Amino acid sequence: MKLSNDLTKKILFISFCIIVMITVALNIGNVFRLLSAALTILTPVIGGFCAAFILNIVMKFFEERVFFFLKKRKKGAKFIRPLSLVSAFIVFLGAITVILLVIIPQVSQTAQSIVQGFPAFTDRVLDFTENILERFDITRERISEILLGGEELITKIGNFVKDNMNGFLQSAKTIGGSVVSVVINVVLSIFIAFYFLLQKDLIINQCQRLAGAVLSQKVYNKTARILNLSNRAFANFISGQFIDAIILGVLCFIGMLIFRFPYPEVVAVLVGVSALIPILGAWLGGGISAVLILINNPIKALWFLVFLVVLQQLESNLIYPRVVGKQVGLPGVWVLLAVVIGTGVYGAFGALLAVPVASVAYTLLSDFVAYRNERKAKKQNDGSLDRA
Repeated sequence: MKLSNDLTKKILFISFCIIVMITVALNIGNVFRLLSAALTILTPVIGGFCAAFILNIVMKFFEERVFFFLKKRKKGAKFIRPLSLVSAFIVFLGAITVILLVIIPQVSQTAQSIVQGFPAFTDRVLDFTENILERFDITRERISEILLGGEELITKIGNFVKDNMNGFLQSAKTIGGSVVSVVINVVLSIFIAFYFLLQKDLIINQCQRLAGAVLSQKVYNKTARILNLSNRAFANFISGQFIDAIILGVLCFIGMLIFRFPYPEVVAVLVGVSALIPILGAWLGGGISAVLILINNPIKALWFLVFLVVLQQLESNLIYPRVVGKQVGLPGVWVLLAVVIGTGVYGAFGALLAVPVASVAYTLLSDFVAYRNERKAKKQNDGSLDRA
């Protein structure tokens, strides 16, 4: 009995997959090294794609809302994409410039205040330390004895530094090389993003033609549906993140003015910009801000942390689910659950992906439920007609 061609193809395909899986399992170390090398090489491409995806949101705004009138002109349509792309880059660079113009003068004033207030801060720390030491009967004479006895330790530390100077220099060289590599990757990513966006339609068309040639029509339609949903969900999620960060920065600035905390402009910008990083971002910006306030006034630094905790709870549980949920078309309670689950599974990166992935799953599940209910209703109607 001869096997059909389709069955033979399936058996060969399954056999090939099994062989590939066994080969990968037996050479898992080499596979990971190969993947790591490939990711290192493709870092500018991945960075360029991510930058292009974010800038595309702004570019589409200019195409659809600002330069749309050029479509009515014969020769004007071809200028819509370049004008929108340049405008998107100008907005991006302008936003960074505004942030720097706000931060740099305030950082300069903050640094001067820290330098002026540091002696008083040191005196307060010394007085506090002496009070603590007196409770344990540790006098200044005893501290002097400990310091004198530590001369041998200081000598050993100096010898250790001298003996390992080459290692320190090598580490500094490695760090410098890493910094240069990061700068080069950022510049390359910007150029790649520019060309991605300039030839976006051509790239999408080529990918569609390739997928259409490889996949069946049914699989192609389902894949296109999921990719379109994912693209919309991630774009809306990024927009929601920016809106949420602006709201958080404004609320932080107003709260700092009300409670008369120092450096309100710098702290508000730090908290707002760092809030673009899900979950941990605002806490990172708040921690840096607390250190700045600590040198000026330790008591206000403590109250600032209390204020930040309350603001974060308000933002995480009330503002974020509503703002981001509205953008991605997901109810607030599901946004909150997605962030909690994503954070627990894969940390901050999981929190970043959780909301758009949940939005796609929610839409597909809603479509499936609607389809099943429609089929059930159709069967019930057909049954009623048969009985009639």
